[in-house]
Amino acid sequence: AKPVANAIMRPWGPTILFSLCHVAIVVISATQPSGVAPIAEFNEVFNPAGFPFSTAPQAAMQGMMQYVNFVSEEWPHVLIWDLFVGRYIWLDGERRGVFTPHSV
Repeated sequence: AKPVANAIMRPWGPTILFSLCHVAIVVISATQPSGVAPIAEFNEVFNPAGFPFSTAPQAAMQGMMQYVNFVSEEWPHVLIWDLFVGRYIWLDGERRGVFTPHSV
């Protein structure tokens, strides 16, 4: 399994390829009619007065899930971020000699 992990996780290619796919999805979604969630609703997700003081950020995220293009963009965003961070954790563990497969 380690040669397969090395082939996939060491080079930047897979992460960059998936990131470019994500950028394409964002651009295509943003150019569609009603392609982006209202920016005011999106900004509410980052409201510093949010959780635990308010559920407004969670409600804003839930509201944005009604926009098909937002959901189409959000899934690859989360998956590519997981790949990027997982790659970092795995490479750091390899460098330090720490077992990390349970962490990625």
